[in-house]
Amino acid sequence: PPVASVLDLCCGSGIQGLAAARLYASHATLVDLSPRAVRFSRFNAALNSLADRVTVLQGDLYSALHDTEAFQVITANPPFVPCPP
Repeated sequence: PPVASVLDLCCGSGIQGLAAARLYASHATLVDLSPRAVRFSRFNAALNSLADRVTVLQGDLYSALHDTEAFQVITANPPFVPCPP
């Protein structure tokens, strides 16, 4: 794969990070605040035989990461929050 590492913030089910690991990244790190999303992402990584190339962390955006980590690609799918009229 041409990209060493991808970071998927607000990963939800993990689709963006898992697709990156499948298609073009050697490793993907997925982060979400929701414990449920973290469980789903880990399950989906295992279901798609990507658990050895994916790390799923629970935390608020960058707080789950080590300061020394660097990523070549960052994806994000933040939650949609309605705005009052």
